[in-house]
Amino acid sequence: MRAEEATLTPLPRPTDGLADARAGLFRQAMRKHPPVDTAAKLQRAKERLYVLCQVGGWGVFLLMQIGFSQVFAAKEESRSPAVLNAMVVMIIALGLLITHYSRPLFTRWGWKQLSWRALVPRVLATAAGQSLVWSALGYGLTYGLIGLPWTSKYSPALIFTISWFNGCFLLVGWLCLYFFYHLFERLNRLQVEQLRLAASVKEAELRALKSQVNPHFLFNSLNSLRALIDEDAPRAREAVTRLANMLRYSLQSGQL
Repeated sequence: MRAEEATLTPLPRPTDGLADARAGLFRQAMRKHPPVDTAAKLQRAKERLYVLCQVGGWGVFLLMQIGFSQVFAAKEESRSPAVLNAMVVMIIALGLLITHYSRPLFTRWGWKQLSWRALVPRVLATAAGQSLVWSALGYGLTYGLIGLPWTSKYSPALIFTISWFNGCFLLVGWLCLYFFYHLFERLNRLQVEQLRLAASVKEAELRALKSQVNPHFLFNSLNSLRALIDEDAPRAREAVTRLANMLRYSLQSGQL
């Protein structure tokens, strides 16, 4: 065999044009639809869900308290319905603000990563403290700053204690819902990470299998070419060219 015949010049792969076309379409699609920051988008969706639940939950509680004050409290109070409603709105607004501004503290203290066993005493203590602040602010603003007269037949200490207990029950429920959501989210994130790890293991196994199969394929192909050289040299040259093109494509696509 002559030297020029032995020197192989790989022919252009017929898939070159198709690959270029795909690359062009990909670049065009990326210009029209830039990649989206999935983490930021998910965070915005979580914030919207929080605002919806926070405003909706406290709004429903506000309507319930207004109805209760009109039906029951009006019989015990000498104040007008407008004053009672204004007091209820102020108290509910204080509860909303207290729970809202407690969230950064939970994040700073790392409570959203704790288990339920570690959260239970923290939830009870936090609810007691929040309810104490809530009741103190409510009564301080109503009867101290605004200066409304005390019209109830019961003592201020008794009413304050009852309000504190009611606030504790309400805030324990709020905190349980809040931390349950984050616990559920953490479990989902753990499941996703486990699935990704399993997929990575499968991919590593497939790559290891390919690394074993490719040498056998190359060995068998070379043996077939060796036998074909003596029988049909032109077909052997064509087969070598195709084999070289296939190996080059495999290298470029990362399959080797």
